[in-house]
Amino acid sequence: MIMRSQYIAWMIILCVTAFGALSALPATAQDHDAAPGGQPAFFSALNDVPLMPGLFEMTGETVFFDKPEGRIAESSAFSQGPTPDDIRHFYRQTLPQLGWQRTDGDSYVRDDETLTMDIRRDPQGNIIRIMIAPHSH
Repeated sequence: MIMRSQYIAWMIILCVTAFGALSALPATAQDHDAAPGGQPAFFSALNDVPLMPGLFEMTGETVFFDKPEGRIAESSAFSQGPTPDDIRHFYRQTLPQLGWQRTDGDSYVRDDETLTMDIRRDPQGNIIRIMIAPHSH
């Protein structure tokens, strides 16, 4: 009987601890560090833009329009660990491997699209916003 009571007490402590850790994240954040099988994860609306490990996609912030001129999409992610410099470094290394050419600062171009990245400090961490729109010639 004592063993069962201790087991129940430990399970309650474990659940409360896990809930507390999850509630510290933004309500719309989802962890997509890796897809099943250890493959890198991608933003849900930007299925050709990887989600850096340590970033949590804020799915409630996603905007997507598919027009004849091309897609207009915006996705956001939150991080408490990686710094803005870490995030920039990751995307400066990764995006060219996917065909994106850096034009200046945090802007890239590929085919008929422009990708712009905005990283802002938040009191709880960093917010990264990635926008893709048709490239204006």
